[in-house]
Amino acid sequence: MLLPLRSLLSRYLGEWKMGLSGPDYSSHDFKTTTTTSIRLAMDGSSSPGVTFTDFELINYCPDVFRSLQDFAKVDSDAYMLSVYGNETLRKIASPWKCSSPIHFSQDHKFIIKIIRKSEMKVFLDMLPKYYGHARKYPNTLLTKIFGLHVVKPVEGPKVRFVVTGNILNSDLCIHKRFNLKGSSQGRGLTKGVGDDNAMYKDVDLDVVFHLDRTTRAKLLEQIMHDCDFLEGIGVMDYSLLVGMHIRHASTSDLLPREQSSCNVGSVDTKRKRSDSHSSVQSDFDQDLSSTSDMQSNYSYEEHDDRLGVRTPARAVKIQKIESGGLTIFRNTGKEEPSDVILYFEIIDILQGYNMVKRVEHVFKSLQFDAQSISAVNPNYYSTRFQDFLSKVFPENHSLL
Repeated sequence: MLLPLRSLLSRYLGEWKMGLSGPDYSSHDFKTTTTTSIRLAMDGSSSPGVTFTDFELINYCPDVFRSLQDFAKVDSDAYMLSVYGNETLRKIASPWKCSSPIHFSQDHKFIIKIIRKSEMKVFLDMLPKYYGHARKYPNTLLTKIFGLHVVKPVEGPKVRFVVTGNILNSDLCIHKRFNLKGSSQGRGLTKGVGDDNAMYKDVDLDVVFHLDRTTRAKLLEQIMHDCDFLEGIGVMDYSLLVGMHIRHASTSDLLPREQSSCNVGSVDTKRKRSDSHSSVQSDFDQDLSSTSDMQSNYSYEEHDDRLGVRTPARAVKIQKIESGGLTIFRNTGKEEPSDVILYFEIIDILQGYNMVKRVEHVFKSLQFDAQSISAVNPNYYSTRFQDFLSKVFPENHSLL
């Protein structure tokens, strides 16, 4: 029998909560699925005569993911309504209408990534260890994964998707984003591309971030634990996503999303900025060198205790020198540092060092410096990644 979405969620969530057995799960719990059916108006209309489409929804390991949501203080009711809301589900179930595999829930709290069957297998294989790692290290920087689902329209193809938290969903304007791997080959922003949603990479990095001593020690230790985990399960090609807010750029950056034209954590929508925000983006270098608000007294009322969330830092302009596959950072000494707020986490953790990546490694090693490419074995990838990030987050006065 087909049920309306809200009735379905109410009944499903009630059964889910009653069935929660606690933090220790058996191998059976990591193989459990639940299947339900719903009916949606694909054009979003509620008018008489609208055409409805029936869907089959498969939820993988629901109890396990409920605990992962609890770890991150995510309300399960809000999660289900957000991810399974009419607009979100219509978008996911119609991948041919959008070339991007990445979508956002309507409230932008969750990222929904359409994945291949092979990626789904990798994730299901790693889930027990991922769950154990998240339990052991509450401050893990690994992307927070809250659900694995399949939606199948009647007489349509299956669409597999994983749901993660959106670390860049903030009331602060994210002025610049970096995706950092520690490799340099092909790791630059395409020339001429620089819109509101630009994602800068390793080659584009022109700043390093000074954290207070305690935070830096916690950060590098957690990165070590996370990299050991990823290396142990044979995963590579992950990266550190960094979102940077410049504290003194504009007071309007603190406006709620609906009142501000600044793009906050969304890479699938492009909002036209106001003149003031356009000035902030185009004059980014001037923002970093400004000394008008360079007091070192961070407002810790704004600081979040969670590692990687709303972290105060000082951005220092640097010059990079590439030598023998190694990257050397030098302080330019020409500009004062700038107060920033950072958000960061390790993303793209589903790529194993499979045959395709091994062949890519051999092929690219013949063309480029083998130390500069991303397709390397998990052991070397982990070592290089940690070494690179220790330079991105250096000790104060440690720059050459």
